[in-house]
Amino acid sequence: MKEKTPILIFFFFVSLNLYSQEWMKIYPDSLDTEIHTVREHYDKGYVFSGERYEGWSYYGFLMKTDVNGKVLWKKSYGIPLKMNQLCSSRVTPDGGLILTGSTNNLSTTCTDPLLIKLNSCGEKEWCKIYNAQGCNSWAKDVDLVDDSGYLMLLDRWKSGQEEMIWLFRLDNLGEVIWAQVYATDPGWNSELSHSILKTTDNCFVITGETYYPDPTYPNKKIIKIILIKVNLNGETIFEGPWGTDNGVYSKGYESVEDNQHNIYTASEHPRTSFPGGDSPCIFKTSSTGEPIDYFDLLTTSIKGISTTINWFQDSSLILGTKWGYSNGVDTIGVFKSNNMGTVLKSKSLITSLSGTLQSSDITFNNKVVIAGSFFSTNKWQAYAFKLTSDLEYDSVYTTP
Repeated sequence: MKEKTPILIFFFFVSLNLYSQEWMKIYPDSLDTEIHTVREHYDKGYVFSGERYEGWSYYGFLMKTDVNGKVLWKKSYGIPLKMNQLCSSRVTPDGGLILTGSTNNLSTTCTDPLLIKLNSCGEKEWCKIYNAQGCNSWAKDVDLVDDSGYLMLLDRWKSGQEEMIWLFRLDNLGEVIWAQVYATDPGWNSELSHSILKTTDNCFVITGETYYPDPTYPNKKIIKIILIKVNLNGETIFEGPWGTDNGVYSKGYESVEDNQHNIYTASEHPRTSFPGGDSPCIFKTSSTGEPIDYFDLLTTSIKGISTTINWFQDSSLILGTKWGYSNGVDTIGVFKSNNMGTVLKSKSLITSLSGTLQSSDITFNNKVVIAGSFFSTNKWQAYAFKLTSDLEYDSVYTTP
């Protein structure tokens, strides 16, 4: 009789056996590296996406780390002397990734939107390049539509001034189901999108910006956040700038919603009252698209911007920000706020002459991992930070 071989089952878990260490990672390389998106992956590690520069070549870049930020592998995608940039990513139900970006593989003079599906090891399953009718078009963001494909946000699919912001509904292989243009009011100028938010009522909100003719400034257009909410068929639920006649300057980058469907946008607020300057700011909008209020996180900064926003489990907001008080180096940090804009805590992370925090994600155990790129020693370097909900550096896990 054949002897049975015992089966050993290994359970992988995140241990509570920790030791204290500041969770800040710098990912230097012989090539310039910019990180645009960070996502928690299926194994509680992280995937960072962006691009790497090598002379005139731009390569899409993907990096996988463990839960402590230790690099497990890195991959570059592209062709020498071509430009391939990755703007955003989402984790798919199979543990893979869907990534957006742009490429000039079809033309040496213009870029086209790019969509790539990878498996959990970063291996390409399929890739789509959408031959744009305009020049220098790119895919800015993407999100999942249940189990039936994706919604992709594009800029400049066509070259017309009223055809700047687009959504493509795609099937699971990236084929276009429908395409729809937004922000077509001829009174608006220089429309630009930044991100999309999947809402709890199964709709999507585009966050962007435009120059809008505010009547408080006769014969002048001022920059304003635009929010566009659409349903799964691409039909507009609401669309407009943040206030049509309130004289408030604003630039919006990323949004989240609360359980009442109000929208909170990480923003830059150019102040018009003394002493002037820009503030990192939160703009709050109702579920129907009406302005509610805005909350400056700093009121005396000369330069200031908030670029990322997430909810902690205690219903507080965590924002990635940058601010400065002179023409010298800027401070990169985070602010924790309630839903009325009251600052609960803040933390400075580093100082830098250039660069911003570009992406953040809330982890399975209510920590925030936040990443960006900063110019140092003649190249871009990627930085990542992991903080607790009290804005303390997370400790390092000593057991896989």
